[in-house]
Amino acid sequence: MTSTSIIETRGGELTISSEIIAERTERDHPSILRTIAEHEEAFAEFGLVRFEIRPRVAGQHGGGEVRFAILNEHQATLMMTFMRNSKIVKAFKVELVKQFYKMRQALTAPAVAAHKAPEVLDLKGQAAILRTLRSSLQPDYADAKARVLLARAMGDEAEIDPARRPLDVQSYLESREIPTSVLRSRRGQFGTLVAKEYRAEFGESPKKVERFVNGVPKQVNGYTEEHRYLFDRAFPKDKVLAEYVDGDPEQLSLGGF
Repeated sequence: MTSTSIIETRGGELTISSEIIAERTERDHPSILRTIAEHEEAFAEFGLVRFEIRPRVAGQHGGGEVRFAILNEHQATLMMTFMRNSKIVKAFKVELVKQFYKMRQALTAPAVAAHKAPEVLDLKGQAAILRTLRSSLQPDYADAKARVLLARAMGDEAEIDPARRPLDVQSYLESREIPTSVLRSRRGQFGTLVAKEYRAEFGESPKKVERFVNGVPKQVNGYTEEHRYLFDRAFPKDKVLAEYVDGDPEQLSLGGF
């Protein structure tokens, strides 16, 4: 974390510590921790609140160690709704939004470039993987993917039955205009919900396919557009994602934010 930044990246997620929130709003740090404890269920809606312990800095009152919380972007925003507005608090709210936005932009730009490059660079590699795994893939997915690879190699657009076009959790959530920070934190859980819907519908688990994720080949569940209704069925069952309807979250009171 730089001297001017109040945001850290932990496990690929943007976070801020309760100590910084207390310092920048001129609040007593124990009162910040009490607020988190009093509203534990509300904070848990946006993920598990992590706590860490560090040695007390020389010169600080008391001895022993200091326990502090690590909040993600949504949890930090929620914390601000529990604070009574003052000139200092209002100024910090604005700075908090700017800092999260700046860090998110810095992380997203290289990730997007890295994600796009392998599509062309590893075209032959993708084709080789497809040939190797074709017998174990869903026939519709394998056929659609082969057509896409061939069209790209020829510099053309693949003609595919819309129902057979590959569909994955990432592209589905992007089509619902879910914010990047929410998408990253919820796609694993949402993928589990979709797989559960698939098993309930077909009596078996979805077959695995090879996909490039951030330039690295990974085994993921293989779906096509004909399975979109399963995604639609799973979407409202995720408490966090259910707040978003085509990119518009339900209004959350920010206490004058």
